[in-house]
Amino acid sequence: VEGYDTCISCHDPHTLEVKIDECTVCHTDVASKEDLLNVRMPGSLVDYDGDGDMSEGIMAEITGLQEALYVAMQAYSAEVGGAMVVYDSSSYPYYFDEAGERYGSWTPRLAKAAYNYQVSLKDPGEYAHGGKYVIQLLYDSIADVNTALSAPVDMSAMHRIDHGHFAGSEEAFRHWDEDGAVPGSCSKCHSA
Repeated sequence: VEGYDTCISCHDPHTLEVKIDECTVCHTDVASKEDLLNVRMPGSLVDYDGDGDMSEGIMAEITGLQEALYVAMQAYSAEVGGAMVVYDSSSYPYYFDEAGERYGSWTPRLAKAAYNYQVSLKDPGEYAHGGKYVIQLLYDSIADVNTALSAPVDMSAMHRIDHGHFAGSEEAFRHWDEDGAVPGSCSKCHSA
């Protein structure tokens, strides 16, 4: 969001507390830090986690994808690695086998998925700090792990990116990067 592109734009520089009063300028239904979890930007017009709920906040979408990735990781680790991986967020090194020992049956595919899963869990503000990037990491990890599963996680209702111009990584959004300006002929559709 323009004007909110530094840490101290949103956080108090001394306490790191979120400046809720700044959020309420646009998000009128936000009264507390907990309410931020339910924010969904107008350009987020797809159901990323595929649960059918388009009214939930981006954090709930991320949580749904985290759950699906964990299911995929457990199935993959049991099927390919021979031992199911178990995640414990409060105990380093976080990944264990079912006996509680440090997980030791890593494959490159599982290590990448586990890294992305961990990244998605460790930033308590991931929904605001790069929610769509986290969604893409999780989605891509599920898709990658699925390639090696006999019974892949159903991703048919999940989405990695938004439609049309809201898909920031796609051609419709990036078309004029090389030129540096949008041609005037585009203004018939791209103006007020």
